[in-house]
Amino acid sequence: MLNKIAEVLHLSSQETKELYDLAGRERNEAAPDLPDYLMDKEIPHVRAALRRASEKNLGDDFWKKVFDDINKEDKD
Repeated sequence: MLNKIAEVLHLSSQETKELYDLAGRERNEAAPDLPDYLMDKEIPHVRAALRRASEKNLGDDFWKKVFDDINKEDKD
């Protein structure tokens, strides 16, 4: 349904991601575009990293560095 809404409204990729985030927050769940990736059995380190970050109470500063590192790979 969210994909249809994004299509009808001609949302950009960034706007669509924001729509997913808002929908997830409203439901108190992960954004609907993330669960398949989060639960993929081929990448267990995703869940392990999230749990460890949660245990250590790591905040947005930490995740901003991770995000920047991921984006840096696109530039290399």
